[in-house]
Amino acid sequence: MTILLVIKRFDFGGAENHVCDLANDLCEKGHNVILATGKGRQVEKLNPKIKYIPIKLTDFLIPCHILRLTFLIIRHNVDIIHAHQRLAILNACLAGFITRRKVISTVHGRTRYDLRHALSRRLSNKIIFVSKRILQISNRKYNFDGKSVFIPNGIRSVELLNNNPRPYRICYVSKINKSHFSFLKILINKVLPVLKGKYPQLEFWIIGDGKKITELKNLSEKLNIRTYSNFCKVLGYKSSLLPYYESTSLVMGVGRVALEASAAGVPVLMINSKRMGGMLTKENFKDIKHTNFVDTGASPPCKHSILTAIETFFNDQARLQQEAITLAGKIQKDLSSDLMSNKIISLYRNVIEKN
Repeated sequence: MTILLVIKRFDFGGAENHVCDLANDLCEKGHNVILATGKGRQVEKLNPKIKYIPIKLTDFLIPCHILRLTFLIIRHNVDIIHAHQRLAILNACLAGFITRRKVISTVHGRTRYDLRHALSRRLSNKIIFVSKRILQISNRKYNFDGKSVFIPNGIRSVELLNNNPRPYRICYVSKINKSHFSFLKILINKVLPVLKGKYPQLEFWIIGDGKKITELKNLSEKLNIRTYSNFCKVLGYKSSLLPYYESTSLVMGVGRVALEASAAGVPVLMINSKRMGGMLTKENFKDIKHTNFVDTGASPPCKHSILTAIETFFNDQARLQQEAITLAGKIQKDLSSDLMSNKIISLYRNVIEKN
């Protein structure tokens, strides 16, 4: 098949990492892959056989984008279009309608954002959800009538880390946008000073990039000055996280971050600005894998709940690290990108055959 993947951004984030892995998997399985996306650091990770088409999607140039995508579809005789992120989905749906090609859309976050426009919901032939919970809520709200499919994010095979973690090194990985920055402000101003007082060896690394990174660096610097140390470090974007996970005792995050860290055998505290989940364990994995590693029933985090969770981990590190290593094999088996990409390919074929 000739497959056109469309995504607006291709820099740092869960959707971007997913599309990069999917593109490489599809290419390795012998498919002709075309990727239309903005310029970004993920491009360097693509298989050289993938045809990369730089396109800067904006709300102001939608007619131009549709024409360009239409030209690509016709010129390369594209069999199916697979779009990710709001603007890419809207443009892909309209180009697919014009060229009579089927369109698959993937919802990585909230449906009301990724499929904000009614045309995106109506013209998508199938909609993949990476969270079963979001799928269920969306079906009740929008009545997708058989369009929705649950396929979780997959992980490419990684070797288990020869984990030799620093006992009190925590790694927080995310985009540094408005939402994550608000949460990080709570961590830096209220949580980390208390933890540093109790655990003098504490190190806190923040990996990520975004519009708020300069403000975040300023906050981190002020905390370090206040505590007469250099324990809180904003490391910025890293093309590979595994070297940093190697010496990390705990990773904080959800979604793609939790998937990649846990698959490498690193303990994960499932937490973001809206949900204070607990540690990822073999007991909760069977449910949490269906909700993209977000504890959908949890309350928002607060200073007390964050402190309690981290202190509980520090007091039981050895057992939780061993459990994370045991769990990693199951995660790589149940959520392998090979298995998930095969499911997506099967969906492509089923949709095409309905022509």
